[in-house]
Order: sequence, then structure tokens, then C-alpha cells
Amino acid sequence: MTWTEFLRSQAAVACDFFTVDTATLRRYCVLFFTHVETRQVFFAGVTASPTGAWTT
Repeated sequence: MTWTEFLRSQAAVACDFFTVDTATLRRYCVLFFTHVETRQVFFAGVTASPTGAWTT
């Protein structure tokens, strides 16, 4: 089994965070999901203080 075949069989959607630092020195966390097969990105939300409840 190749690495690509393994990934396609295991995960349909991946998620990740990234941060954005603003000119006013504020930091925002962005949560997004990516459909692995089509590479389509779905925006989930932005917050200044992520919590477990926010991510779920």
C-alpha cells in the first residue's frame, strides 16, 4: 500500500489551527477543516481565546 492510498483509506477530513497576529498586537486562532480527497477547505471559526468547547 502506498502512502497516498493509506491516507485516503484512513482520513476523509483533516483539521488544523493557525494564528493571525494583527497590527494592534492581538492574536486570533483560526480553525479549519480540509477534505482530503478534494482538498476543499472549510472555514470553521475564529476566536481570540480557544477553548475545548469552542473546538468541538
